[in-house]
Amino acid sequence: MTHRVLFVCTGNSARSVLAEATLRAWGGARFEAFSAGSQPTGRIHPYALDTLAEAGMPTAGLRGKSFHLFQWHRRVLPCRCVKSRRTN
Repeated sequence: MTHRVLFVCTGNSARSVLAEATLRAWGGARFEAFSAGSQPTGRIHPYALDTLAEAGMPTAGLRGKSFHLFQWHRRVLPCRCVKSRRTN
C-alpha cells in the first residue's frame, strides 16, 4: 500500500519542500510525497535547493503550489512550523 503525504506550510518555498524531497528520496515506493502552501510564493528558496543538491537529492519538478490543488487528502495531521527565536 502506498501512502500519500502532503506537507503544508505558508509559503511552500523551503520547509515543506525539503520534507517532500526527503520523503521522496528515503520513502521509496511506500510513499507519494507532495508539498503545498496556504500562501505559496511560487518559487523555491535557493538555500533549500542548495541543501537538497548537497544531500544528493533530486530537485527537478519542485515548485511552490497551493494546497487547494490537493483535494484527495482525507486525513490531515497539522504540524506548525514557526521561525525560531534565539534566547541568548
